[in-house]
Amino acid sequence: MKTKYEVDPDGCTGCGGCAALCPVSAIEVDAILATITDECIGCGICADFCPVSVIDRRKS
Repeated sequence: MKTKYEVDPDGCTGCGGCAALCPVSAIEVDAILATITDECIGCGICADFCPVSVIDRRKS
């Protein structure tokens, strides 16, 4: 199984930092929420960056 990441929508502030750092552009951000797409390669850069710690690993 490949490790990917997901965003807890209850805590995401939509800051966009994770999307700016994603090396494969797998994160979409609207005004209030980031969403990680199926293009995620599981690198974890977004989780390491997240200032509110709402990005966690999931098994796909």
